[in-house]
Amino acid sequence: MRHLIFTTLFLSIYFFGNAQITLTAEVHNPNVGDTYEQNINSDPGAGFTEGPSGADVTWDFSNLTTSTTRGVSIQAASNPDFPNADIFYSQVGTYSYFGTANNAFVYWGINTDQAVIAYTDGEDQVRFPITYGDSYSDTFEGSYESFGMTFDREGTLDVAADGYGTLITPDATYDNALRIQIVRNTTDYQNGSPTGSTVDTIYYWYAENINFPVMTYNRNYSEGSLVGESVNYLSDDGTLSVSGIEAKTLEVYPNPVQNRLNLNYDKQKIRHIQILDLQGKLVKEFAAKVETIITEDLPTGTYFIKTTYSNGVAQKAKFIKQ
Repeated sequence: MRHLIFTTLFLSIYFFGNAQITLTAEVHNPNVGDTYEQNINSDPGAGFTEGPSGADVTWDFSNLTTSTTRGVSIQAASNPDFPNADIFYSQVGTYSYFGTANNAFVYWGINTDQAVIAYTDGEDQVRFPITYGDSYSDTFEGSYESFGMTFDREGTLDVAADGYGTLITPDATYDNALRIQIVRNTTDYQNGSPTGSTVDTIYYWYAENINFPVMTYNRNYSEGSLVGESVNYLSDDGTLSVSGIEAKTLEVYPNPVQNRLNLNYDKQKIRHIQILDLQGKLVKEFAAKVETIITEDLPTGTYFIKTTYSNGVAQKAKFIKQ
């Protein structure tokens, strides 16, 4: 009996320590109003790799250096060149358009000072729900203008959730991270004739309760030659650690609720608290460190509470209003 108890305890600890994360659209798709800061290394060097795939992996990038830092703002999309996009990422001089409907994170193109690349069939970069071992393929196509000439573009994506485990960046440690590998093959045409091809390999690392990749690695090949690579990871200003957030997960109660919803969360450096409907539309917003929210005026239905902290980290919890 003692041996049986020990074995059961050992297995419980083992499986608890190797829990897998499943990404869902409700939690991991970005929302209008999200802002965060990225540390960027635009030349990680010949010795840098994405690390191994597999189960219960530790990706240690704690020695990665930073060449620059940039802020990212997610805004509502209304550009007629991208009719299927509902959000865009605003960075310095660059606007990347995405769609978050139909349980997917879809890339619809980019608008820069040099060109507008718009897809008629977008890239399904992440299809939700997705967990370790899942994979799929997708096709995309579009067009763009450059130097007064029009080019057509088409290609394929091969997407796989190829690993989970612990991700360590210079700023934070993320337990139960999931890595998404995207291999993108692209061919451009002018008047029906191919003008060039590229192969990009993109890695997204997602963490629990954070609705954008906490780290991204891009490796770009053109006509078989490496032409660029870059790494970016979520910046932590030191005032609010990710491990601190994980230690105190956002909790709401009672759930379902009728009149008053109680919140339990990390109040240090809170930026704001929002109530969102299932489509991600803002219903209410609170700037103060509220602990109780009046819900009696909400229509019956399902909602999300979203807490956003000063370093851009966000958490969500679902609740039902009766």
